[in-house]
Amino acid sequence: MPITRIRPAELSSTPLFTPVVKAGGTVYVAGQVARNAAGESVGAGDIEQQAEQVFQNYSDGAERCWGRFRRPGAHYHLPD
Repeated sequence: MPITRIRPAELSSTPLFTPVVKAGGTVYVAGQVARNAAGESVGAGDIEQQAEQVFQNYSDGAERCWGRFRRPGAHYHLPD
């Protein structure tokens, strides 16, 4: 099974790991944190903004493999 390592420009990058790996028909997106493409922290002290950035990073990574990736639902509820 071929393995493709992908480093999307939309994700902050580190030489220590590859954020997106496609193996056969499976895509693995890992290590996403609340950082934008420039590597800047997003939403310090705001868990909702941090979560939104992480979900955006997952979406950006998946899009590189499948085209437009749509998350189920547009809102996320974080319990108190």
